Amino acid sequence: MSGVLPVYRDRAEVEQRGLQDRIRSLPQQRQAQDFTREERWVQLELPFYHDQFTKVDDISICVTTFNVGCKKPPADIGPLVRKEYNGKPVDIIVVGFQEVDMSASAMWKVETETAIPWVTGLAAELDADKYYPQATAATSQSPQTPAASSNSSQISFYHAGVADNALGMSNGGKYVMLCCKQLVGLLLCAFVRRPLVEFVSDVQVASTATGALGSVGNKGGVALSMTLHMTKFCFITAHLAAGQNHVNKRNEDIHTILTTTDFNAAKRAAITSQHVYDADDIPPVKFPKDHDIIIVAGDLNYRVDMPYETAIRLAAPGGGANCNVEALLREDQLIREMKSQHSPWRGFVDLIPTFPPSYRYDMGTCTYDTSEKKRVPSFTDRILHWSRKKSLGDRITVGVLTSLQEVMSSDHKPVQLLGTVPVRVSVPEKRDAVVTSLREKCVTLGLDKLAAAQTTLSESQLDFGIQEFHHCRAQRSLFLNNKGECTASFRIFRQQNDASQGMWLRVTPQTTNVLPGESAEISVEVVLERVSLRWMKMWMPYRGQASVRIKSNLIVHVLGGPVHVVECATIVHPSVFGNSLDNIIRLESNSCLDAYSQSTPPDVSTTVSKPRLPKELWYLCDAIFKRGPKTPGLFTEAGAPDVCASIMSFLDRNNKPLPDDYPVDAIATCLLTFLVSLQETVVPAPLYQSALSAIRTGGKVPLFFVQQQLSPLHANVFLYVMSLMNYLLRPAFTSANELTPQTVAQMMSQTLMPRPSEDGVSHAADAGGHAAVAAAGSSSAAASDTRTSQAPTNHLAAITPQQLRHVIQQDHDDAVKFMLYFLTPPPSNMSS
Repeated sequence: MSGVLPVYRDRAEVEQRGLQDRIRSLPQQRQAQDFTREERWVQLELPFYHDQFTKVDDISICVTTFNVGCKKPPADIGPLVRKEYNGKPVDIIVVGFQEVDMSASAMWKVETETAIPWVTGLAAELDADKYYPQATAATSQSPQTPAASSNSSQISFYHAGVADNALGMSNGGKYVMLCCKQLVGLLLCAFVRRPLVEFVSDVQVASTATGALGSVGNKGGVALSMTLHMTKFCFITAHLAAGQNHVNKRNEDIHTILTTTDFNAAKRAAITSQHVYDADDIPPVKFPKDHDIIIVAGDLNYRVDMPYETAIRLAAPGGGANCNVEALLREDQLIREMKSQHSPWRGFVDLIPTFPPSYRYDMGTCTYDTSEKKRVPSFTDRILHWSRKKSLGDRITVGVLTSLQEVMSSDHKPVQLLGTVPVRVSVPEKRDAVVTSLREKCVTLGLDKLAAAQTTLSESQLDFGIQEFHHCRAQRSLFLNNKGECTASFRIFRQQNDASQGMWLRVTPQTTNVLPGESAEISVEVVLERVSLRWMKMWMPYRGQASVRIKSNLIVHVLGGPVHVVECATIVHPSVFGNSLDNIIRLESNSCLDAYSQSTPPDVSTTVSKPRLPKELWYLCDAIFKRGPKTPGLFTEAGAPDVCASIMSFLDRNNKPLPDDYPVDAIATCLLTFLVSLQETVVPAPLYQSALSAIRTGGKVPLFFVQQQLSPLHANVFLYVMSLMNYLLRPAFTSANELTPQTVAQMMSQTLMPRPSEDGVSHAADAGGHAAVAAAGSSSAAASDTRTSQAPTNHLAAITPQQLRHVIQQDHDDAVKFMLYFLTPPPSNMSS
């Protein structure tokens, strides 16, 4: 799971690994030399002083974002890519598309055939190579060596049927395509001018879905990571939450994209999927802000807050020179959010529009929306940039920033940037001078003094106060100050000193380097989710324990220097979210907070049967049943985070139906969150393969599996949820809610029976789960865990990574078939 800290190990082991990391960072040809101790120190220090031996050049760039509205490419795709700037060829061209495919069947997929015409059209327009380096997160390759991709989400020209050369040789085009990565409706294409290819390295792509469950790809981001000369670039195309009032959800979406898009995630998964691997080969996390420059271009969906009639009057029919852009921007949501100190856009520069609103037009015209919905003209399509250092950001220039009014194939207008960005290029003479200076420093001060890092940390304790599953994300900052004469390299670990093992803490960055006299900011954030709440199933109701105080230590280990310990503490309130079904059903008629506060359970007559379903689940399903069957985008459009938090808080504090003023999309999001956050899945992990065997056998075996192998409580939950899904799939509703059996089956396979290997759970946390409650004063016995980690089976241990991917895909497909079995109306499968 991205962002989870490694466990702290022996100091000598950490020192050795840190030294190996820094040695590996040396150029390959220099590693072979027999360095003296002093020269080795010089070579290790040299990369940290790159600002002193590089010059900054400017390269031209064209960035376009276009929400295509599920339409095919226009006859003339040329306006989307500008090939010249100031009379010279543009060096880098990046195009980000949104809504390439928004069909219901595509929501749970990664790539579809609809992207191919856009990819081939751009390649033809730019005379780009039809074979290009496959920029996968699992393998970083230089664009000089085209290779076949092992990433199924990477669109291949050969697969698209447009390859001229079966051997995959370059056709010598003017541009080389670095990537064309699709995530359902999102598509990112990037090209570099051929003479620059030899200076490009570390090409990787990654994607992050932010739709329902964080896995529906109708919203999210696709990102490209690349290094040009000595500058690291990250290009992101994003499609954030829609809706006039969903500003908080848009902010959460971009926060998720910027903080969880890990370019090394697939590479780590590929390595760890092997039966035997070297832990030193596992790469660290690599997020967007680990780059020098980030450029975000997409349909960010921030709106203009004013009445429709007023906005139409200011925009002027058809936009153009009469548009009062300045007046519209005064009520622009993004500009307002950029001013907030807590904005996820902190540090970004918004390229403020100077053109008419790019949204929303009547299709095929330059006339703003005349439909019944009367959508307010807004600057939804934006381009922003971020730089690690101000000196680089100041060098970014904007030559042209415009909307392409001549493109009328969509209800959006493309927005295009043409300008320059800086790149650092090594200067041999300056590099030699820095080497000489470091050698002199080594002679003057002595190696022993130089090699000893001297650092201080701003805080030794962090208190995050009271946190709940639906009210967390508190943040604190630490500052590591380098007081010594050499670069301080540090790593942050979590210490296994408590039941939670620090899994509730997210730290950014986990490793970095600090030059002498400088400091580094370390952000620590609270994240309460199923993974970090594994111990909650041991925390039972009716023990008089309304809260638990957690303390975890972070270890800031400085290579060749001190080890700093930071004690982090928080108080956690109980919730039905992130809890176990066994605990939730024990609440009976009391609310969650009341049940955990009381010391004895209610006096229930033995003649009264216990609830067959958690009442909180019933309240969620009942609200959807009564008010939501015809809700557009049901389960595919996530509810607003603040509204979802309010619903979760209501369920934890009350035993009564949800108020009618809660929107159905937020209730549906909470239902999925309830199911996916259970400490043991509805179909427990140990029974996952049995469920797949049942569907492969066929007949009534899947029904027998649910009735006979699942516990009564789990079987009741499974059948109740699937009954609701069958109701929502009635023909009278599907024309409005746009659900299909395939979409529902995909969704339910990920919520009710996710593949155990995707659980993302460190089961070592279970060992101390009971201790967390005992330390807080509980004497309850540990409950059994139905989600026990399974040891790898022998038939998986010996297969290749490619075979393993095939097995995983087959399991996914069969899990969907298992759900489809129970979505056959009427439920004839269940007849006796």
